[in-house]
Amino acid sequence: MTNTINGQKLTFLISDDPVLSLMVTDEIVTDIQVESDFDADIILPKAKRNYNGLERHLQYLLATKKSLPEILDQIKEKGFSTPIHYNLRIDITDC
Repeated sequence: MTNTINGQKLTFLISDDPVLSLMVTDEIVTDIQVESDFDADIILPKAKRNYNGLERHLQYLLATKKSLPEILDQIKEKGFSTPIHYNLRIDITDC
């Protein structure tokens, strides 16, 4: 069974300030908006601002091997928390 993503906007926030947002649909990352280049490069380096890079980076941050759709479902259900970036939050909205 293949999980798909039907248009979800991810917003990465540090202490409630937006740093980076992007749109994820199926296996594509689009509409990348950067509020702070320095912070965005720490949270999600430019080389990882694609579907596979995002999936691998979130797997690393959450110490999981789940697929990106499963990770996003988990974040929507339980929230996002990682000891690596304790002030980092990810908001997910369906589009």
